[in-house]
Amino acid sequence: MNKLTYYILSAILSLLFFSSCSDDEKAVPAAATLNAIKVTSHSLEFSLTPQHADQCAWMCYKKGETAPTAEDILNEGIPADNSATSIQRAIALEAETCYIIQAAVVSQGRYLLSEALEMKTQPVYENDVPVVKLKLLEKASYRTDNEPGNGNYVIRLASGEIGKDDLPTNIGDYLVRLDLYNVADSDPWNATLPVGEYHAGEETAQIGCWDVETTNVFTRISSDPANGVVYSYVTGGTVLVQRKGDTYTIDMDIVMEDGEPFRGHFKGDIIFEKYEPETPQGTYQPFTEDQEVSHFSPRKILRQLVLSACR
Repeated sequence: MNKLTYYILSAILSLLFFSSCSDDEKAVPAAATLNAIKVTSHSLEFSLTPQHADQCAWMCYKKGETAPTAEDILNEGIPADNSATSIQRAIALEAETCYIIQAAVVSQGRYLLSEALEMKTQPVYENDVPVVKLKLLEKASYRTDNEPGNGNYVIRLASGEIGKDDLPTNIGDYLVRLDLYNVADSDPWNATLPVGEYHAGEETAQIGCWDVETTNVFTRISSDPANGVVYSYVTGGTVLVQRKGDTYTIDMDIVMEDGEPFRGHFKGDIIFEKYEPETPQGTYQPFTEDQEVSHFSPRKILRQLVLSACR
């Protein structure tokens, strides 16, 4: 091999080496890996494994809707563990509907999207509990007068008209009172409920939880003014909160004290009023002295509704 050939080959090898190094420096790391686990008529379960992430979140939306950006998902979606695989669940979904699940991370200062995971909910089968559309925001208030001083976000959502007694007016309608806790807002006059996943609290005013003693589901089973409304405490399950501006999406797959499930969905604007202890209108007074409201079992409600329809 003559000297000219040697120098030419050396130059080519050097060029390939530095080109390879340059490509490595520009390589974009994978954001996260999504894998489907379980499908029902109302939920989609999947695993989420972030890659080299400083922050991670996910979002579920109907196929055909405008896809969110990485910034949208991180600011408005459900936060997830940024260092390990976690099991996530989209809840209160429509049956037989195609959804897209996507995750986003912040990695090395960059906003990155995962590959989209497409999943489809199953048909509604016998004994499936339907998702109740909570169309009405009856009230929302914010307060911090608890011992830890955490933010207390109280929301009352209804599927239909609410009467002057603060209870459902029509037979079969629901009212859900969520008593959620999270970090205190720095601006109590314009409080915003943090996005994320909420569960039943083991302690009073626990961050990321609801108060079991004051979170309830009410429903009217008859027109009887004395005992036509029954209620139950919410002792388990999950509430997912997403927010874009003042518009919240709140999905519920929760469990009553008797083990029966309730599923609800709300999407709409929520403006929290700052609770003022000296203002009587700011307190929660669901009953008057001459009312009787009983705990309920959904099976009992169904029986009573059937009997009412037959009369």
